[in-house]
Amino acid sequence: MQIIPLHIEKEIEPSDDISKLILMSSDLHDGDILVVAQKIISKQEGRVVNLSEVIPSELAIGIAREYNKDPKLVEKYVEELTQAVICDATDESVLSELDLANSEAVLVAIGKDMHASIKEPWRKRHLG
Repeated sequence: MQIIPLHIEKEIEPSDDISKLILMSSDLHDGDILVVAQKIISKQEGRVVNLSEVIPSELAIGIAREYNKDPKLVEKYVEELTQAVICDATDESVLSELDLANSEAVLVAIGKDMHASIKEPWRKRHLG
């Protein structure tokens, strides 16, 4: 197996047709496997944020301190949340007190890797 990087000569913008850019920038053959990084998709969707312009909330600062993360980056996740609860998800009595049945989506984070615990389920929900 060979891994061959694909070079797109321009900065990706929201109006770009990624499929067309990939086809113009590569020589794909039957049986090739194409892997696209999340960054290129985020740029095309216009979901690029200048972190220097982000002002973290107290919640984001607290979470960032607990998990040793950038408060500005955590703030972008916090903005997507309607409710955040830190609890023991193995305790059924605690879970029964939460109104999870009326939630549009529930994210269960396990362990200390907050970035992965939030990012992966969010991507699955929004990207399919």
